[in-house]
Amino acid sequence: MISAFVITYNSERYLRRCLNSISFVDEIIIVDSNSTDSTLSIAKEFGAKVFTRDFHNFSEKKEFARTQCSHEWILNLDADEYLLEETANEIQKAISNDKCDSYLIPFKTFFKDRQIGFGRHKNEIHLRLFRRELSYNGVSVHEKIVGGRNTGKLKNPIIHTPYEDFNDIRERTYRNSKLAARDKAEVNILLLLVFTIFNPLFRFIKEYIFYLGFLDGILGLYLAYQSSKEVFLKYLVAIKMKYSG
Repeated sequence: MISAFVITYNSERYLRRCLNSISFVDEIIIVDSNSTDSTLSIAKEFGAKVFTRDFHNFSEKKEFARTQCSHEWILNLDADEYLLEETANEIQKAISNDKCDSYLIPFKTFFKDRQIGFGRHKNEIHLRLFRRELSYNGVSVHEKIVGGRNTGKLKNPIIHTPYEDFNDIRERTYRNSKLAARDKAEVNILLLLVFTIFNPLFRFIKEYIFYLGFLDGILGLYLAYQSSKEVFLKYLVAIKMKYSG
């Protein structure tokens, strides 16, 4: 038996496709942050159990969703993600394996209809299928499941469609930097200053050069720039939070 949860906020553009792809699960949990579009009505079309909860950070919201799931295995998708039929079939086979308590699933990420093959999305893989007793680590953004002892890996991917235009990339940069800054506010001020100066450059070099982001052309350059900008803003906001008390 398997539960799936999706956290949502004004997700009507993607949600129906996401939920259609997980029709095989035994329970769907939706945790929404006061959507004003048709997100909730779409969720109810699929018989989902819907909870409304103010958004504080991704880890807190996903951990709440995890606790609402009633089955042994849990699958997590974001609203802008969906499964291929091959991935759905592989998941159903995987949960019959008693040796593993979690599974990493590869990702294919798209900008509009174009797959992003390099940079931050090169060889992208995340732990999205796990037993219910595992939990989230509490960080504000880029949250992870912890406590697994034996993690397997699936072959088929989750399809991720987060970007319809360059504005979507920019908006994620500002959102994620503000959330991540909360986890850095306790760092020594001198270290924060050093990180603010050097880490954005290291991030850009890593994604654009070492992860071959330049092979994605202008898109790869923009993604690497926005990723380094996210790092810069994260530490800058953390410094402001530290000084504001």
